[in-house]
Amino acid sequence: MTKFEVVVPCEWGSEAFKTVLAVFEKNARSYAWARHPADENASFEHWHIGGELHSNRNVDDIYKWFVGFDRVKKNSIQNIKSHWKTYLTYIMHKTKDAIAKGKSEPTEHGGNADFETALKDYETKGECDNLIADILADRVLEYQFHMNTPLVEAIIQKGWYTKVKQAFESAEKSRLARSSSISEERRQCWIFGKAGSGKTELAKWFCRSQGFSDIDIYVTSSGQNPFDDYKGQPCIIVDDIDADTMTAKTALKLADCFTGSAVKARYSNKVIFAKMVVFTSTIAPQNWWKGVAAEKVDGNVHQLLRRLNLGSWLIEDNSISATMYDGQGEIDTTVSMEMPAEVMEKVRSKRTASTVDFLGSVFTVKGRDEKTGVTANVQISFGKDGGFIE
Repeated sequence: MTKFEVVVPCEWGSEAFKTVLAVFEKNARSYAWARHPADENASFEHWHIGGELHSNRNVDDIYKWFVGFDRVKKNSIQNIKSHWKTYLTYIMHKTKDAIAKGKSEPTEHGGNADFETALKDYETKGECDNLIADILADRVLEYQFHMNTPLVEAIIQKGWYTKVKQAFESAEKSRLARSSSISEERRQCWIFGKAGSGKTELAKWFCRSQGFSDIDIYVTSSGQNPFDDYKGQPCIIVDDIDADTMTAKTALKLADCFTGSAVKARYSNKVIFAKMVVFTSTIAPQNWWKGVAAEKVDGNVHQLLRRLNLGSWLIEDNSISATMYDGQGEIDTTVSMEMPAEVMEKVRSKRTASTVDFLGSVFTVKGRDEKTGVTANVQISFGKDGGFIE
């Protein structure tokens, strides 16, 4: 027995309280007391006096400490089964149960126990419990959790991160089981151009124009495992895709309909549930496919192109050319627009979206229907209306 408690009725008087407290002060390494008004457990005003001992003791050992004080009976000594800090929170009536029952806070409390840390830990544990509930209900994704640095640090410090990690894994399995019945499609596009042309920044503006914030965007890392740091972000930029970092099969998975896609990572595979995927490359998707996939994947490049429902975009000098594909992967519409030099300078200077005048604007340019050969005015937008070509 390492923790015990004695309840002392206030009607015994302050001397009785002092006598019992003296036993705790002498024998417990940590002790605490609180004076409670009458409540549903005791119809009289009373003191809770509890202690955490230096070593294991049984009830008989404890009872001997009260020899000469007849009011304390052996059955008055109660084992504290909870964690010591939880007990401190309990006698302060700060637990969920006490709050739900409307119990009053103690009129007095004291001892050498660290009440402040105990209450702070209990509050953090409550945050952790609420977090786990939100994770299991898909209200919090892993990347959102990691944005709350103080909570992350507190959870790791208290040793609760394993439970949080297990909750994320459970939520992922549940989401994966449901994904086969979800018909919503990912939005995908391919941006290409020479090095330094502004592909990655334009990709970020694509994502922002679709309603995503910067924290929602994951840009793949370089190397053999580009998804090592992916934590469930709904928007992915597959940056500088090449044969060394990604196979054709993985690219097709990422560009597939809105279902969970398992991709390679260093320590364990990551399941992707992204709502938008933007590929950037120095070459067009047809050329990338020719060099990477032609002899390794059944079917032709059309199975990639038909998934690019936001088309492929070429940045070249001060122009941006867009190609849209139909459901069979055939070219449907092509558009080329000249952008002002100062706009392209901003694209290449990695400035924030708020500094870019054309974000949210609609341009009218000449477009050509590749099936009929008809040329007509086409509206092209970088706005938040969900479409780029109308």
